Amino acid sequence: MSNDSAASIHDMGKIAEQMRGAFINETAWIEVLLTDIISHYFCAEKHRRMLFFTDVADSMSFHHKTALLRKLLEHESSDLLTQNPKLPDRLDKFRDFRNILAHKHLDTSATAITRRKPDEVLFFGSVTEICLGDRRG
Repeated sequence: MSNDSAASIHDMGKIAEQMRGAFINETAWIEVLLTDIISHYFCAEKHRRMLFFTDVADSMSFHHKTALLRKLLEHESSDLLTQNPKLPDRLDKFRDFRNILAHKHLDTSATAITRRKPDEVLFFGSVTEICLGDRRG
């Protein structure tokens, strides 16, 4: 591995670290909000709601929370879905992007390092590869 490749991998790691931390910290409230909405739906009484929030809803995965919210909206607030038809898809895309940042590994292959721009971070998985960074230049 050349010094340039090693430096590029190091830079990509630093950018990914900053990006991941900032995104997850700034968006963590969305999952808490979903948990709160679900808890309010199933438990109108505050003391029951707090127990439900901490012992049931909070342990659900983000995927299950968004799927349950979609069902609740379909059955209870279809007008909200009619007014905001892209909401379920946007929540799914948000979840997918969040999961990429949280769980995918950096693509440090020679091919990826050769083609990446200085401000890009490349993630890969079994099928997915995503490039993040400033694409203006």
